[in-house]
Amino acid sequence: MPEHKEDLALVTSLLSGSEPAFTRFYDTYFPRIFRFCRLRIGDEETCKDIVQQVLVNAMHGLSRYRGEASLFTWLCQIARNEISHWYKKLGHKQELTSSIDENTNLRTAIESMPAGIGGEFQSLHDDDLRTLVQTSLDLLPNSYGAALELKYIEGLSVSEIAHRLDIGEIAVQSLLARARKAFKTAFSDLEREFRTV
Repeated sequence: MPEHKEDLALVTSLLSGSEPAFTRFYDTYFPRIFRFCRLRIGDEETCKDIVQQVLVNAMHGLSRYRGEASLFTWLCQIARNEISHWYKKLGHKQELTSSIDENTNLRTAIESMPAGIGGEFQSLHDDDLRTLVQTSLDLLPNSYGAALELKYIEGLSVSEIAHRLDIGEIAVQSLLARARKAFKTAFSDLEREFRTV
């Protein structure tokens, strides 16, 4: 049974030719895939071209999406293939870049993250760390990413998050605990990939 029903619903709308669905797809995934590519490629214009190609390839292959992984994870695999193809075409070994735009909210979020997240990776450059944090947030289920952003970027209390999400405070605490655990796993996996590529 597919786990990502919301993603499947979006894909179904895209396949039916819905213009609002395409706008939502583009507005949601272009910036997320762009950040994913910027971690791996230094040139912003090249990243934009690659992301455009990723989204075109995804649109052509949408009928193959089954919802076993999130749509973002599926798009990341297409992006990895495009990035690999780009490096091969140039005859270069794939490299990672630390060049991203400054984001003060993200810097605050990094500094506010619980002990053990970020602290064990002190040798990473600040830009690398910001990129890894944002990409890790992107990889999480929407509810986890939203909860962490409300807590660590917007600085809301548990009761304020409960009000914003229209759930109880105990549910928020449970959600945040699961989200932090998932974030740490995603961050560690990306950090390993960052060091080994």
